[in-house]
Amino acid sequence: MLKRLLSALLLLASLPAFAQFTPGQVLTAAQLNTQFATKLPIAGGTLTGPLTVPSLSIASAATFGSTFRSLQYTLTPGATQTQAYGGRVLVTSGPTDNAIVGAIVQDGTNGNSFPTGVTGYGMMNNAGNQAFGVFGQCDIGYSGGAAVAGTCSNEFDTFNYSGAPSTQLPPNMAFGTSQVNAIGLQIDAYGNYASSIGLMLGYSSQAFSTGIYLNPQSSTVNGILVDATSSNGPTTSAEIRNSGAGVNLNLLTAGTTTTANPVLQVMNSSRAVKASINQGGAATLTGLQLNEPSNSQYTLMVNAPSDSNGAVIALVGNGATTPNKYLRASSGNFQICNSAYSACPLSVSDAGNISTTGTGTMPLYGTTGTAVNAPHMVTGTVALASGTATVTLSGSAVFTSSSSYACTANDTTAAAAVKVGQTSGTSITFTGTSTDTVQFSCAGN
Repeated sequence: MLKRLLSALLLLASLPAFAQFTPGQVLTAAQLNTQFATKLPIAGGTLTGPLTVPSLSIASAATFGSTFRSLQYTLTPGATQTQAYGGRVLVTSGPTDNAIVGAIVQDGTNGNSFPTGVTGYGMMNNAGNQAFGVFGQCDIGYSGGAAVAGTCSNEFDTFNYSGAPSTQLPPNMAFGTSQVNAIGLQIDAYGNYASSIGLMLGYSSQAFSTGIYLNPQSSTVNGILVDATSSNGPTTSAEIRNSGAGVNLNLLTAGTTTTANPVLQVMNSSRAVKASINQGGAATLTGLQLNEPSNSQYTLMVNAPSDSNGAVIALVGNGATTPNKYLRASSGNFQICNSAYSACPLSVSDAGNISTTGTGTMPLYGTTGTAVNAPHMVTGTVALASGTATVTLSGSAVFTSSSSYACTANDTTAAAAVKVGQTSGTSITFTGTSTDTVQFSCAGN
């Protein structure tokens, strides 16, 4: 019996390290370590075959030499919410660590290349469906949890340690560029067709209080620049829509208002200003055309009900002296004021009464009170020869026809009658006594 037991022990001792164990056999720690060492040593090593485990916990770091298939790590307390995305890889860490970090250094060893710290790829290959190349989510609190204050953001940063950034637009981003181009976010379109939208703020169940915000210190030259060349550019550079219940565009000066500074300028390709509106609200235009879309009481309104001078339009002319004139509606009258804006020599009331401080035009009416259009008056004297004389009108003295005016004449030499004959709009014949002098006056149009 003892001899048989010794033979069995010798047989067990001679078994190789990879011997198969019998079902139900209780193995010692040494036996387990010996068996695992043939596959993956406890001190570390390389796993050359596939590894399938129901769960995997990595205490510090892991390096994967080939394709990383699937890693799932339970997220608490939002495990159900996160796993609902159906992710192949779910990794979380404590509050002082980063769950996933991608890093790359471009040292030029691979020549001209585009290495990326993190790459996301998505393909939409099912009609009417959706796909995302990259998706980031940041929750303030979690569904069913307590509300917390703080900041949650998906952030893109650049750190520039190389020098002053280039202000050339568009930037030169070709290989070999000498510019320092630190760009926070670049979005490009590729493929066989144009893409739909470069950057979109979508709407799900909630909205943003501010769609796009630029911090006052975020930009030093241009807040927003929509670029174009003489041959390339968008059909409409910017369109700002409003429902009609709000304001389409506010131009607000945060500091002290300076009327010499513009809030809006229109320039040509040489950057010459063609129109501007300054911070005081005054507009400067190079040419103005007003198109009346339909029948209206007015095409242009100048509104100044609280101005003691009334509503005034300044006309800056080109005369060597007193070049300017002013048109104004003041105290119920339409007025034309002088270049110094010190007096208004012409004033017209609502009833059409004209008041002038200089030489003016007297209105001309017929016996029924009908006004004569564009009237003028011609006066003069003529000496008769053999009792007759003809006066020929020229220039502004000419009347339209023989019937468009009327003349009266008076013999200033003697108490004698004078006959007037209006032969045409340019010729008048006077018949009287001998060589007497005749004084005449004609009015009409």
